[in-house]
Amino acid sequence: MEETKPTLYFGYTAKQLMCCVICYFGFLVFGGTDASRSVFFPLIQSYYHLEYDFQGILVSVSSVGYTIFSLFVGYLANRLGVKWTMILGFFILILTFGGGVVFVKLWFVFFSLIVSGIGNVFLDVGTNTWATVLFQSHKAVMMNMLHCFYGLGATIGPVLTGYISRRMNISYRGAFFATFAYCVLALFVSMLIPKSESKLQKEEEEEKSDFTILSALKHPVVWLLGFAQGCIAGTETITMSWAPIYLRDLYGWDPETRGARFVSVFFLVYTISRVVSGFFIDYFGGMRSLFLYVCILITLFVIGFVLGERGIPFLMATGFFIAPLFPTLLTIAMTYFQKNVSKCTCAILFIYMIVSPLIQLFVGFIMKHMGTAWGYRFVVVVMSLLLIDLLVINCFLKKKEKQEEEVKNLVTNEVVLSVC
Repeated sequence: MEETKPTLYFGYTAKQLMCCVICYFGFLVFGGTDASRSVFFPLIQSYYHLEYDFQGILVSVSSVGYTIFSLFVGYLANRLGVKWTMILGFFILILTFGGGVVFVKLWFVFFSLIVSGIGNVFLDVGTNTWATVLFQSHKAVMMNMLHCFYGLGATIGPVLTGYISRRMNISYRGAFFATFAYCVLALFVSMLIPKSESKLQKEEEEEKSDFTILSALKHPVVWLLGFAQGCIAGTETITMSWAPIYLRDLYGWDPETRGARFVSVFFLVYTISRVVSGFFIDYFGGMRSLFLYVCILITLFVIGFVLGERGIPFLMATGFFIAPLFPTLLTIAMTYFQKNVSKCTCAILFIYMIVSPLIQLFVGFIMKHMGTAWGYRFVVVVMSLLLIDLLVINCFLKKKEKQEEEVKNLVTNEVVLSVC
């Protein structure tokens, strides 16, 4: 008797679709908590009267925990599954931001930001790695939709966090409390992940594979993709963490109101892009889309900075073209590494979180020694480096395609000869 095949929706079973919804919701909350930095970083600077280079260290410190634990979390996600990875991530953030509300000391702020990085790596690496395995149909659309929910959370997050912070009137601790509340809600939703859909790799496949995270770290394309993702994430972080300070110091914008709205509009445009860009990228192709978007970004940033305060709408519009870069590069990794993608994704995310904090340190150094105006403008250099990196990645992709074509032709010729 034949087994009844489950009904598919957009190429997914009902259980898989439920997992997609949970995955999207987790990233929605992650986006909201991550973008809330645009509210609490300027408030921390004002509250403790920090210099720009010290602020650069503060922004980078939030990535220390992430970088140190990223490979460990990649291993843990592959062993324990996504469910416990996400639960642990949200639980760590709850403890971190809850503690930050209670203890009003600069050393504890540093400690909280380091530990919050550990929570973020559980969510970022766990969810992105899960997505590369979960999204097997319409990959570009599904991956862009996942990151669309990050953008949606990042759009709502700063405005809601800024509102709660103003209502509580306890400076950065109000923003910490808002972030704490988001994570409590997400923790309960993460508990709904079915155990059967939590594992990233079947046990029999895991036993057969001799490809490890260490193997991934030895691959040059992993490093190129990691550097590219670091440039993209670095640009997003500059927008969230440094743009409000840039707008405050150059044009007198309040970080809790107009500065927060700048970040929210940026992420609103960012979110809209992730809704529509997946279909365009599916049709037009990943690498060609990346080249086009990065060239447009460089142009928009240059126009925005040249026009001064009148150019701010151009800077907000960059969100539309930054949005598809990160998920599209993950689909490139899915195509290139195929069955080894989950381990390669862990390594790529580890590398990008080394690159991104270094960019933030450099921005803080620039703002202290060259002036406030030049820190945010460094994104033009970052995007130019990304364009060069993409050209090198494209060379590797072309080489792999050529090798696969040669192998295919060789097999075809052998089959023909055997028939003859």
